[in-house]
Amino acid sequence: MDKSKLKLESRKLNPVIIIGKEGINQGVIDHLKRVIKQKKLVKVKMLRSYIDSESEKGLTKKQIGEKIADLTGSLFVEVMGLTVSLAKK
Repeated sequence: MDKSKLKLESRKLNPVIIIGKEGINQGVIDHLKRVIKQKKLVKVKMLRSYIDSESEKGLTKKQIGEKIADLTGSLFVEVMGLTVSLAKK
């Protein structure tokens, strides 16, 4: 499935996990890996507090999404607002 189809499909989904001010820890990574393996395509909502803390490190929302994809071994699909879409590679 190409990225444009994944983007269209992801818009129908609800976020499966919310990343807050605590950020990404091993538990979040493991949970996302399991869900991505099961569902193939997921959305992750990031709270403003998490985005602000990462922005202080010089990261954009897209870079944050790519970081999450890298940590979970998934494919970064897109970022819309505070939500990142990830797919199984």
